[in-house]
Amino acid sequence: MKTKGLKILKVAPGGPADKVGLLEGEYVQSLDGNWVTTGHQHFQNVITTKAAGDTVRMQIYNDSSRASRHVFVALGGKSEEAGSSSSHRSSQF
Repeated sequence: MKTKGLKILKVAPGGPADKVGLLEGEYVQSLDGNWVTTGHQHFQNVITTKAAGDTVRMQIYNDSSRASRHVFVALGGKSEEAGSSSSHRSSQF
């Protein structure tokens, strides 16, 4: 059985994740079709291979509705980059 994914702790107001409707408490299950299985480090490794302005496809799981959806997020610069400044198994967007 697959895990829920990487929990989103914080969505930066006006940031890329906020613009596509990601919510705090949801889970990133996959990035560009690759299942997020090993937590924060795996997520950060994938994100750091991308440049500012690149778009990533994410599968998002919402625990309260028990539904998954796909979103496309255009990555911002360092201050907005997904996965920055988090020491938890969750990430800030």
